[in-house]
Amino acid sequence: MRESEERFRRVFEEGPLGVALVGRDYRFLKVNGALCRMVGYSEAELTQMSFADITYPEDMVVNRGLAERMFRREIPGYWLQKAVREEDGDIIWISLTASVIRDAEGEPLYGLAMIVDITESKRAEAEALATAEAGEPRRAGRRHRPRFQ
Repeated sequence: MRESEERFRRVFEEGPLGVALVGRDYRFLKVNGALCRMVGYSEAELTQMSFADITYPEDMVVNRGLAERMFRREIPGYWLQKAVREEDGDIIWISLTASVIRDAEGEPLYGLAMIVDITESKRAEAEALATAEAGEPRRAGRRHRPRFQ
């Protein structure tokens, strides 16, 4: 049992993905080093915050709605891409996969978040779109609002 617990702790702490345990109040309960490096906050700082504190405001409504549905058992989990504010104020893009950890009676204990920084692929995608649009006349009614400049 001790070996199993140590193996899990090392995967959590040393894994390449950002990992967070999030309470029902959306506060970070536990975060790993990869997530801390990704957003520039220490573990002590993040565990005093909620995911609302770092989520780009436009993405918060969708994220909170999905999390609420997950905790209510309407969906088993969810995946989304969203913008997050780093400690220095810069915006990065992440891919978030979330699920819920339940107790023996099936009541939610906390959410589990697995996070990957996808900023570079989003920037490349935006550049490719801008290049493609530069070669086409702009169509009436088309909206494009890039987040990265």
